[in-house]
Amino acid sequence: MTNLLEYRVSEAHFGPGKIQARDIIIHRNNPYWSYARHIPCVDWQPNQARLTVYNRLLDNLKRARGGVIDLSPLVDDQRVSGTVFGDNPLQAMYDLIEQVADVFPEFTFYGKWGGGQLDRLGKGFAFYINDKEAARHTIEVLSLVAEDIGILIAPEHRYGIKFLEEFVEIDDSLQSRLKTGKAKFRDFLKELKNYPHFNQQIF
Repeated sequence: MTNLLEYRVSEAHFGPGKIQARDIIIHRNNPYWSYARHIPCVDWQPNQARLTVYNRLLDNLKRARGGVIDLSPLVDDQRVSGTVFGDNPLQAMYDLIEQVADVFPEFTFYGKWGGGQLDRLGKGFAFYINDKEAARHTIEVLSLVAEDIGILIAPEHRYGIKFLEEFVEIDDSLQSRLKTGKAKFRDFLKELKNYPHFNQQIF
């Protein structure tokens, strides 16, 4: 059995005032996100279905009637996401991930942190999960370790990215009335498809 913690740190996140660590692996796929995964077993596989979520939402939007859309593809894009705060939130999340893997060696996770909103307070993060029970456990683990080492985070279970909530109401039923017209939501989904950093899987 392996117990492997791997990082892929964005080149834009590395250096003084950002992430500093020895033997770090830099990626240049996009400047927005750094990635980490912890694999305490040899048979872990990423959720490839997540890469098709926005295509499936576009198909469902075409079939939407009466302003109601089926959001069930978001089952494949569940995450525990939120914000990490501090003077150097990029380093704080790096350190938190390292400590989580050390304290919970059997805990499998795949996540990213950073984000494109450079003027926001703190940095965004997302850990991809498969269901609400995994979300509960992930929130519990992250919160416990963060409190223990003095890092402030605000995690929550979410379907898809937060910006979706500008267009649809998202709850566990995954059936929603559109807040805007079809055209605006369609344009937003197409825009997401054109920005690969939203769906990228480095590992």
